[in-house]
Amino acid sequence: GRGIFLINSIEEVEYGEAFVIQKYVDKPLLIHRHKFDLRLYVLVTCFNPLEAWLYREGFARFCQVPYSTEKEDLKDKFVHLTNSSVQQVSFAFSAANRQYGRQSGLPRNAFG
Repeated sequence: GRGIFLINSIEEVEYGEAFVIQKYVDKPLLIHRHKFDLRLYVLVTCFNPLEAWLYREGFARFCQVPYSTEKEDLKDKFVHLTNSSVQQVSFAFSAANRQYGRQSGLPRNAFG
């Protein structure tokens, strides 16, 4: 979660440092208005012909704040970044854990 941020233009990049830059998906799939991603594990054992094995278990990561493209929300990392290290320090994450009686970990049902 360290060093993850959003920019609106490539001109905002400070050159001289190493960065990984990704294009933002501006119309993501949502679940109950919340952005999410899926972490799935695949083992590729052959490329020609392609043979791949999908591990049975994976997990989903959610933003704790409903998705929005309003100007005031564009810099809100809790709306846009599903990274667990980012989300666990959000106010919504802490409130959901308190609501469901948990001390740590992801809230089990923060979307109601």
